[in-house]
Amino acid sequence: MATNRKAFLETLSLQELFGDDVAPDPKKKLSPIKEWIEPSTEAAVKEQDDTSTPPKPMVLLDRGVNGRDRYRIMHPIGTGSGGSLQVYKAAYIAEHSATYQSMAVQDIFVAVKYESIDPEPDVFMNLKAQVEKNGLIPDHQNLMGIRTAFFYEGFMCVVFPLMELGSMRSIMATQFPDGMPEECILVALREALKGLSFIHAKGHVHKEITAGHIFFNGKPEIKLAFSASVFDLNEDEDQSSSLSSFLPAASIYDWAAAPEVLESNHMEYTREADIWLIGITALELAYGGLRVMNREALETMVTKINLKKKLPKKVKKGRGGDLKADKIACLEPSWIDPTVQFKKRKFSKGFQNLVVKCLNLDPTKRPKADELLQCEIFTDLIMSVSAFKDLLMNKI
Repeated sequence: MATNRKAFLETLSLQELFGDDVAPDPKKKLSPIKEWIEPSTEAAVKEQDDTSTPPKPMVLLDRGVNGRDRYRIMHPIGTGSGGSLQVYKAAYIAEHSATYQSMAVQDIFVAVKYESIDPEPDVFMNLKAQVEKNGLIPDHQNLMGIRTAFFYEGFMCVVFPLMELGSMRSIMATQFPDGMPEECILVALREALKGLSFIHAKGHVHKEITAGHIFFNGKPEIKLAFSASVFDLNEDEDQSSSLSSFLPAASIYDWAAAPEVLESNHMEYTREADIWLIGITALELAYGGLRVMNREALETMVTKINLKKKLPKKVKKGRGGDLKADKIACLEPSWIDPTVQFKKRKFSKGFQNLVVKCLNLDPTKRPKADELLQCEIFTDLIMSVSAFKDLLMNKI
């Protein structure tokens, strides 16, 4: 890895690292990064079709504690903040070239959200609030926080890690539409629980845990993201958007929140409520989505799981056109296309017990995050994050 990083860095000329502040060395040939950045910059410019808003700068200058670091915008990769913000891939251009010697090659490329202060004040204020909330979260290897946030030429810029493999929801949608293998689910939950346990130990709560908040990169690492760093890849398709009868996956943390959270009108949120969402996320990953028509259907499903102490083996679907039949069918996880036949899912007793514990209707009986990590289902888990990545790469 060190040799590859050195070879990569040697291809970067001073001109490309520092822009016009440093004269180019004529003896150095053009680096590959030139090809990765410049054409993509043009593509990014083409994305700016709305002439009512000021053009977005293609190079962002952060005059922060590190000096004059830059981020060169490359191309759009997705959307964030509920689709209201474009997310871009960018190249990190450090003021001092020595900075790169201690960086992994993957860390040179980042994800960036940025929004003008003026045209969309609501979008800007929402982004600002997300950044302020994220600033309270301490660093941890299993948490996907933001790298930095700064203002430049009337724009608020938020930089966060480029998790190029996307979220578990996007991976599931493209590679595991019938639901992830149990071992993969457990690897994802284990890594998320490590981050969550750390948050809870510091006196914080997350509030928004879903499959769309657990991200994967090629290092490989799995991290739990927050609202400021969550984004959807461009190739992701929210299939539920065309089916208004189903509750949206993007806001599952809201409509599938713990009962005590709904009873308090979302005013009281505890660590136990986070554990409930771990259970909801497990269901989402197990069935390829949690497609229910309303909260009543979800509660019926959870009650059934608690009474039987196990998960449904078969996914039931509505047939379309009959709302009464559809509502009954949605009492268990439901799929989008009623013409598709899905295989039965078989889960281990340990996995089912894990979900039942998380979805206990009595919040005082739900286990803590660190207690869940001590369950045999996790301590006996053989699959590593690297093995999960290998499985994923073999499917692509």
